[in-house]
Amino acid sequence: MKKILFIPLTMMLATINCVAQMSPPTQQVNTNHPTNNNLPDSNSITFSEYPPDTVVTTQYLNEGVVFSGFNGSSPPVIYDYGSSSFGSILHSDTWYSPFRVDFVDPANPSQYQLASKIEFDNAINSTSETDYMNIDVYDSNGILLRNYLSTSFEHVVIDLGVASAAYMTIDDSNGTAFIFDNLLVTFDNLATQQNSAQDYTVLPNPCAEALKITAPLNEATEISFYSLTGTRLLTQSFTQTTTINTASLPAGMYLYTMTNKSGGVKTGKIVKY
Repeated sequence: MKKILFIPLTMMLATINCVAQMSPPTQQVNTNHPTNNNLPDSNSITFSEYPPDTVVTTQYLNEGVVFSGFNGSSPPVIYDYGSSSFGSILHSDTWYSPFRVDFVDPANPSQYQLASKIEFDNAINSTSETDYMNIDVYDSNGILLRNYLSTSFEHVVIDLGVASAAYMTIDDSNGTAFIFDNLLVTFDNLATQQNSAQDYTVLPNPCAEALKITAPLNEATEISFYSLTGTRLLTQSFTQTTTINTASLPAGMYLYTMTNKSGGVKTGKIVKY
């Protein structure tokens, strides 16, 4: 007499879910996927330098990029789909967990090197899979600068308009495995420039109806104000001192970049109330 083994449905579902989350997507892949040539610069990070199952942390420090886990997850891992599909890509430790990407000074990794533009590929292109990626970009104070939801197979471009991004986090958003490829970060190298503009003052901050800007030298200077989403709202040129009318700006936080004739750069934030 044959014995029939009954497995509780909840146990079966839990087992299936565990296997699914630790396995790569197996759908038939459309090979018309983004490639390195999709990016405007050959310096993009392609993850092809290291073998599969490599845990990625500081391997790309020379490019000013450090990877880590996020919200309890472990650092991301390289996977190789093979030359017939995607090749080497990056995925989170479980294919579903979030991970973090910091933009740092290669000579001093404890210091951020602020980025103005971030590009990468949400590379899955399949008729049977939709991969959602939730991208949050933060400044050095942990303030959210930009949120973007990628809904499968696209070249993501986050252009902040000003060097302000210190790190970003990426999550699956909708319970879908996701892969990450072809990262290119644009830095303005503010930390290494001759920074004579640091002696400029922008007061009062917070402000109500006007900002007064004072320079230590009689030198041509330009200041631009941006929204937190990177839209330039106002640009004004001046020499040594100027007053900017802020009455028309809605209450909130704004970024500014100031550049003088000598090449000095100063960035900062103002609060309008």
